Amino acid sequence: MKRAEYNATSFEASLIAMIESLPLEGILLDDKMRVIRGNKRWVKLLGKGESSQSLSYEKDYSFLRPLIDKVHEASLQEEEVLCSLKVPIKERRLTINFKSTPWHYPDQSIGGALIIATDVAQISSFKDKDQHKDKDKELKKLAENMALNSEASAIGIWSWQDVNEDRQEWSSQFKELLGLSHVEVEGSAKNFVNSIHPADREKFSTLRLEHFKGQAEFDLECRMKRSRGDYRWFRVTGQVSRSSTGEPLAMIGSLQDIEDIVVTALELKRLRGDIDQFAYVISHDLREPLRGMRNFARFLYEDYSQSLESEGKEYIERIESLGTRLENYLDSLLYFSRQGREQVTEVRTDLTQLAKEVRDKCLLDTGKILQLSFKTTLPEIICDPEKVKSILSNLFDNALTYNLNDIKKVELSYEKRPDGLHQFWVHDNGVGIKKENWDRAFTIFKKCDEGDDLGAPEGDGLGLALVKKLVVRLDGQVWIESSDKKSGTTFTFTMR
Repeated sequence: MKRAEYNATSFEASLIAMIESLPLEGILLDDKMRVIRGNKRWVKLLGKGESSQSLSYEKDYSFLRPLIDKVHEASLQEEEVLCSLKVPIKERRLTINFKSTPWHYPDQSIGGALIIATDVAQISSFKDKDQHKDKDKELKKLAENMALNSEASAIGIWSWQDVNEDRQEWSSQFKELLGLSHVEVEGSAKNFVNSIHPADREKFSTLRLEHFKGQAEFDLECRMKRSRGDYRWFRVTGQVSRSSTGEPLAMIGSLQDIEDIVVTALELKRLRGDIDQFAYVISHDLREPLRGMRNFARFLYEDYSQSLESEGKEYIERIESLGTRLENYLDSLLYFSRQGREQVTEVRTDLTQLAKEVRDKCLLDTGKILQLSFKTTLPEIICDPEKVKSILSNLFDNALTYNLNDIKKVELSYEKRPDGLHQFWVHDNGVGIKKENWDRAFTIFKKCDEGDDLGAPEGDGLGLALVKKLVVRLDGQVWIESSDKKSGTTFTFTMR
């Protein structure tokens, strides 16, 4: 590497690389509190594509004015600023918690400020005024908890000024995260790698090499050793800066403690496995005594019906009927538990074709025609087609079963969200679901009373519960967006 070339370009490149490597939305300000750059995560949140060049201060950063005024005063005192702002983005209203910290030139003079969006939460849709009013209290509560959210999102910065040398610079927050604030340790590439758990080092080194070659982003979760000797889970990100010929010059990145997130996720996974196993065992092992009970009731009826009065015969018939109903519940529970154990298999899937296949299968299974339309174009995406089929199948079946109209309709629409999630809307023209039953509708074996007067078949309360389980399995959420007797129900679900 040519030293002159590095000195001329490395500092500016390092600043840009730093905000691009952050695992959160970041904005860089100069010493005049003018916006220099917003990273790709911020640009994506605004729905402006991938390039910050398309942003204008007047349109896309004007909402920051109250925060920038506070930052300007605090930066002169080299203090951090915490602030919560309401940000209108497209048709959504977001509340964003910001944390600002000064950045310095190599001579330690203040260069400006770095603003990080530590927490982003959707508050409401401009289309739904009533829902917005209902969320006012949530907004106040989020603002009150802002400081806690900011602390939880503490980020350490590491800088490798020359990737051909060992020396690195670690920020005070980086050292604090590793418990090194009061320990004399030199920041270096060697010490960085040595702090990583032996089982994670190869993954770390391989990804870093691929990043240098331009083959992968440097973003991974790994365990790192703290000064006390214990290991914690961290998210490590980085971005290399290159010479005009593409050779790696320097690298800068971030460190974020995710121990609580990883441990909680592992515990939830274990608990889900335990619950599914319990449900499987219960549903499987109860079959034999239930079958025996039904058989003996049938034998009793066949052998002694002449000796029984009509009331006795009715009791036996009721035993058989309840036994059949319980067996159907066990079948549903067994099927429900199996869905939690199946692996997610992702392939490129044409969603439009998939939805049509589900509609055709509904016709074969029920003999009822469902008129399917698309409000927006459904693209090809990478997903688990069988799980998405099951989700749509249960929603379509719900639209057919609880519907008084001669022509039963379902309308699908889709949107790729700024956070990368796929969002779907499934709207039917059925009888609707009472608002007090919206949450209950997704609970297994809990049925709403909307279909009682429709002559609908006795269900098992499994369909929407299965939808929720499959959506969660795909790292998403499902909810009822709107529902009434006149316009039907709109189900909304997301998935990774």
